Amino acid sequence: MNIENFETILKEALDYHCIEAHILLYLGKKKEGISIDEWKKQIYDNAQHSEISNQQSTQSYPEYIDRPYEEVYREIQKTFSKWDIYSINHMILTVLKEIQDPSLEIYISKLTEVLSMKTIELTTNIPSLDLV
Repeated sequence: MNIENFETILKEALDYHCIEAHILLYLGKKKEGISIDEWKKQIYDNAQHSEISNQQSTQSYPEYIDRPYEEVYREIQKTFSKWDIYSINHMILTVLKEIQDPSLEIYISKLTEVLSMKTIELTTNIPSLDLV
């Protein structure tokens, strides 16, 4: 995968994918109709991030805001090794939240908290990749 062709690899980001997948998909779509050099210099701003995060997450990622697309791309590509853990835990949490049994509410709440913390712990321990 490289900056010139990544949009041919990432075609769709689903609701259980992390925000980085959604940002990359957005950046890939922005490459259409302009030169790669022009694209690299475009600035990923707060309005663009709001557009993406409204679809996916309420978290903010200030490290990506007001930076050129190329820099955002290079930072995000370092986190690929963490995406599966996030996605799996998100799917488990989604299933748990769909259980409509009131007697399980405390269990579901606690397990949701534990899985969220475990996601952070596991992804923090995975070294970032440098694919440049």
